Parts: sequence; C-alpha cells; structure tokens
Amino acid sequence: MEKKYNLHPIVFYVGLTIWDLRTSQSLIQEELAEEVGVTQEYLSMIESGKRDLNVNTLKQISLSLGVENLADLIEKAERLIVEEELKGQSG
Repeated sequence: MEKKYNLHPIVFYVGLTIWDLRTSQSLIQEELAEEVGVTQEYLSMIESGKRDLNVNTLKQISLSLGVENLADLIEKAERLIVEEELKGQSG
C-alpha cells in the first residue's frame, strides 16, 4: 500500500471522511471553513491528511456536517483504513 499521509493513518482517513461528507452535501471548503471558524487553507490541509487537528476543531467540523456523535465520524474513518488494508492484501 502506497503511503498517502505524513501523520498517523487515522489523520488521513479522518480528512478523507470529512471531504466525503462535505462533498456529499455539496458544500465547498470555504462554506464549511467559515462555519467551523477555520481558514479554507487549514480545512484543505485537514482533508488531504497533511495537517493534524485538535478534538475541538474535529467536533465542530463533525457538528457542521450533521454528525452529532464524533465517534461515528471516527468509526467511518477506521472502516476506510480496514478497507484499504484488505485491498492491499488481495491485490
């Protein structure tokens, strides 16, 4: 499996999950960033797995995307890790 992140894998997959939720709601980065209170550049780095984020920011992003339970967002990211590992084993 090609390494796609510089931080812990969960950071990359949380970012991917945030991107997926945001785009499925037809939100642009600027809209979500403004609602959360971060810059668009910072949100972009989070979504691409290039920047770690604190729990408060993660919770605010989660709520802004309509995910009330932060554990649900983390669980979705963890499922992506497992799926990626399974792909790596079969291919």
